[in-house]
Amino acid sequence: MGKSNEERSVIWHKYFVKYFIIGLFLILFFVIYDSEIKILINGYPFWQKLLNIIFSMIGILGPSLVVASLFTFSIESKNFINYIKDKIEKTMIKKEFLDKLNEVDKREALRRILSPSNEKYEMFSNIKNYFEETITKSMTLFEYSFKSHFTIDINAFYKNNRVCFEETMSYRIYKSKNGFEQIRIGFTESEFDFEPKPEMISFQYIPQNCKYENVEISDLKLIKGEEESGFKWVMYSYDIPKEIDAEFISINIKFNEYGSDHWQLFGYKTILPSEGIKVKMNCDEGLVIKEHVIFDNENNYVKYISEDKKKIEIATSQWISSGNGVAVLVGKKL
Repeated sequence: MGKSNEERSVIWHKYFVKYFIIGLFLILFFVIYDSEIKILINGYPFWQKLLNIIFSMIGILGPSLVVASLFTFSIESKNFINYIKDKIEKTMIKKEFLDKLNEVDKREALRRILSPSNEKYEMFSNIKNYFEETITKSMTLFEYSFKSHFTIDINAFYKNNRVCFEETMSYRIYKSKNGFEQIRIGFTESEFDFEPKPEMISFQYIPQNCKYENVEISDLKLIKGEEESGFKWVMYSYDIPKEIDAEFISINIKFNEYGSDHWQLFGYKTILPSEGIKVKMNCDEGLVIKEHVIFDNENNYVKYISEDKKKIEIATSQWISSGNGVAVLVGKKL
């Protein structure tokens, strides 16, 4: 059985007091010898040399015991331990200290901070993979592009017995260590063969402090896909010229999406991480907002819906991760 804290404290104080007093006595003996006895043995060369050697050692040992006892007392005292602990913690969380760590040590530091206890690992068998993925995403955030100043304006109207969304998307995209990421925007295709399909109206970008560059729709790469579930999609993409030398560029895209009947679902899921987002929708006569969903922590968002349910605004200034987004269902007013 191990000793209790009280027992260890008693033993420690016993040894501290013992060696501190021994050190003081040795110093006292040395002072008495140096000032009194040394004079008395001037006529005895042998004893003079012998005692000089002995008391020289005592003169070193006595102060050493006192200093060591005091230092041990300081180390063992609670205030001293808390002081050193506080200094170490402040040093270790400083950016200058963390910047000196290599990638392996940074990953290990994140793993120790973020990872749950062993009990949680045993309770949730796959949670370790989740935290490893989170750490990897955190460490590689600035290796890839991300967005800011992100807004989506939607005008919903009824035309030819179908709901239409006229959308304008604007944001900044920042350069990663490998340059600008490919600009991509995807649409859901209806399982029914209705026309017209989602269509791009305009695509513009503006390098930092430069004029707008218009991109021809025909210059955009178009990819179509269908998943096993039957979900169909189309993806437009564009490669930003590598010769552009800027920290960020502004993107402005306009496009139309069409419903299959008297209703239409607006959905946006971000591909790149984004510093905030603002979605605004206005409905023309005959249409109202039926439902809305936020695929993220709703507490981070501000929402406004007009009393007549013709306007909705959803916004956040928090970071949103890849895969998060917003959906709004619009239908004909009954």
